[in-house]
Amino acid sequence: MNREEIISETIDRVITVDVHGRGVIYHLYTVARNFLGKPLAFSAAKAIINNVKKGDYVFLITGFRVPPNFIQESDGPPGIVVLARILAKVLRTRNILFIEDESRDILINALSSVNIKLSESEDIKPGQAFIATFPKDFDSAYKAAEEVIGKYSPSLVLCLEKVGMNSKGVYHNMEGYDVSDYQMKIEPLIEYARRNGILTIGVGDGGNEVGMGNIATTIKEFIPYGKKCRCPCKGGIVAVSKVDILVASTTSNWGGYGIEACIAYLAGKPRYMHKPIHERKILRATIDSGAIDGVTREATYSVDAIPEKVHYSIVEILNSIISQ
Repeated sequence: MNREEIISETIDRVITVDVHGRGVIYHLYTVARNFLGKPLAFSAAKAIINNVKKGDYVFLITGFRVPPNFIQESDGPPGIVVLARILAKVLRTRNILFIEDESRDILINALSSVNIKLSESEDIKPGQAFIATFPKDFDSAYKAAEEVIGKYSPSLVLCLEKVGMNSKGVYHNMEGYDVSDYQMKIEPLIEYARRNGILTIGVGDGGNEVGMGNIATTIKEFIPYGKKCRCPCKGGIVAVSKVDILVASTTSNWGGYGIEACIAYLAGKPRYMHKPIHERKILRATIDSGAIDGVTREATYSVDAIPEKVHYSIVEILNSIISQ
């Protein structure tokens, strides 16, 4: 193996360590890796470098409001924030971040915690970010998708921990329950992007996220409630939306960190990879602004029941890998 191959394989291993023992990620990763035929995070990063030019608009999408109170979870915003940060630093992109309106302040504070400049209008300067939302009904979503694709002509549409609909048009959490009413309907945006040759990337950790349609048939076999959910639709939780590149990771945030690390490496700027101190600021800003752990449903400094110190360690390891 050459150095690039070693780094790409190692990063995938780091972001798929089954720290919490869910028993899902190794299945997801294996199938996604077989589907793509090469390492996931590095492939996503290389596609971004090859397709996104300096000053381009990019769409970065997250947001998963979890029951019973439908509060934004801590997996998602940190991953999107660090991707916005690395793209701004390396490619001076104009970043439009989509999230449910109810979660807007959480994302604003997470971005501000690492000094990402926010635009107050849609006149976004290179290196800045603008936060937008998207409709929760399909008719409006199709209209909005056509409008924003036509207006901005983004070179990338990336979804990270963004719940996707199943074959019956229903959105589920990992426990098999219907959460459709509380989520943006982002699939029309993915459809329009793919139809127009725009790079699409999905990052997920459970099978119910946008992009899992790439491997839907296979993962139904081993994902809890994959074939049959606990809501009246009985269609299972597996999302059907497809993307150009699917990245599976232990938490979706880690998938974002893996892509970030690979972008920093490919750009020859490993110093731009976020550090544990940044991770602490982002995660704490996310929780302090109202997000909760999506597994424990508690407002603790954790993601998917993984304590914050573990996330610092993952970030430190990724920095070490690309800095050797």
